[in-house]
Amino acid sequence: MLLEILKRTPIWVFALFAVLLSYGLVQMRTRRLGRVRVVLLPAIMMSLSIFGVASAFGFNALPFLSWFAGVGLAIAAGYWRRPRWQATHDAATDSFVVPGSWVPLALMMAIFLARYVITVSLALDPALAGSSVLIGGASLLYGTMSGVFLSRALHILASATTQGARPVGAAS
Repeated sequence: MLLEILKRTPIWVFALFAVLLSYGLVQMRTRRLGRVRVVLLPAIMMSLSIFGVASAFGFNALPFLSWFAGVGLAIAAGYWRRPRWQATHDAATDSFVVPGSWVPLALMMAIFLARYVITVSLALDPALAGSSVLIGGASLLYGTMSGVFLSRALHILASATTQGARPVGAAS
């Protein structure tokens, strides 16, 4: 059955996987980013995530409220937990030095895999599209995972306002 599912998967899905994998691997290196590049990844991942919700569950209140709740939870958790992204801001070039991390790669793969599994599940059993638990849970999951990208970007951008360009999350 798995082989049949893979055979019926459109080629563009494999191409998207390859792009996400390669971009996720780039995230594992320390790099210097401008403001636009800091917000680009969260914008892309949040767009893919919300598109996944809309395409799987339609334009209804439950999936979108659940998605936004997930984004809110990720942002709140990011500020409550104060992750140490260790980004520093270079005021001279208005750029950020962001150390490599495996977290973006893991989140990209998790979002991709979740969307793939949900899409295949709905194709195999269309009645699942009416399950409030699946709709709410999957939408919350999509929102939370993409919200981590946004939370990370907000922390990186906040390093521009910290005194002496201290690492984000460092004690005052």
